[in-house]
Amino acid sequence: MRVLLLLLACSSLGWAAPRLNIVDTSINAPGDVTHAVSVTVTVENRGDEAADGANVDVICTPQVPKADRTPGGMTDVLSVRVQLPQIPPGGRVTAKADTPYMSSSSFKSQHGTFRASNVMPSDPSMIVKVESKLAR
Repeated sequence: MRVLLLLLACSSLGWAAPRLNIVDTSINAPGDVTHAVSVTVTVENRGDEAADGANVDVICTPQVPKADRTPGGMTDVLSVRVQLPQIPPGGRVTAKADTPYMSSSSFKSQHGTFRASNVMPSDPSMIVKVESKLAR
């Protein structure tokens, strides 16, 4: 009962807040000759207020043993932060993060992982895992 009263009091004082959710993370490698890999993230505001200044982190993790990772190199975990524009209540935005990865073939709207051709010369089809999360 106390929680309900607190929620009612907060809503009557105008303490509404944006509530952001990631609804899609897609990996794309378009092109006829070169296939640069990018990641698009769609974020939805399910709150009662506009969301300003939110960020999304796109994390790319090459599937190599930790011992084989070179800090700051292509085999290391890559995190790209993308700033989102204002998202009105009930609105959606899609943001794009470019990566340094290349693919030997084109594809679009792939989810979860992709094969990168430029991570390790000894393995031209290295699997890279992609995740996204709202930055705090």
